[in-house]
Amino acid sequence: HANAHTNANANAHTNTHANNTHANPDNSSTSSSSSLSIQSSIQSPSTGERASIQSVDISDDGRTCIAANNHSIVFLWDPTDSTNFIPLSKFRAHPTGTYLTKAKISPDCRQLVTCSSDQTAKLFDITRPQVQVPVPVPAQVPLQVPSQVKSNPSGGTNTNGTCTNTAVPVPVPAAVGFTPTLTLTLAQHQKWVWDAVFSADSSYLVTASSDNIARLFNLRTGEVVRQYEGHQFAVTCVALNDSST
Repeated sequence: HANAHTNANANAHTNTHANNTHANPDNSSTSSSSSLSIQSSIQSPSTGERASIQSVDISDDGRTCIAANNHSIVFLWDPTDSTNFIPLSKFRAHPTGTYLTKAKISPDCRQLVTCSSDQTAKLFDITRPQVQVPVPVPAQVPLQVPSQVKSNPSGGTNTNGTCTNTAVPVPVPAAVGFTPTLTLTLAQHQKWVWDAVFSADSSYLVTASSDNIARLFNLRTGEVVRQYEGHQFAVTCVALNDSST
């Protein structure tokens, strides 16, 4: 994996850190440091070997947890469902033979970005399909229901708008398997992409790469808005503060 940093000086602090933590993602010494309450490694379906977990994240609303191994396989759970804690989704984010370096959920909880040794960052729509779940309502609870429902005796609702023995359908995220949709591939970098961070409104993304450049993308168009150049070595991590206060 030395090619990931061919232009970087091995004595540089930032590059030494990158080599110790990322350049050998299959090294057993790094596997022991990977931590996740689910398990410390996940078997790769492409090779049958156990691959260390490279990145984890939880959405701001607490309803989505992702873990990605370094063989580019992403697993997605609903952490609120403690009785059925199995992956809702498992998918390959990048081609076989490439390494995933980072996975991050957007602030609006709708998008997932993955970074890879294939020189790209990819955006996935992780919005779960909604299903209508009937929720029982206690008797004699005033409801705001349409007049045509009030006048229907078979509907279980009195003409005064109080519920007697019915249930109200409530949309909730489906607790079944689904496949996130690839919505955008950012391929402007020339070397490994190590990190990415969303803007507060989830409309922009900053990426960091071994090509010594950080790029700001408009996610509505996929175009580069700005390039942050001048680094002499690989850019392996990035942070963003775009608050108005």
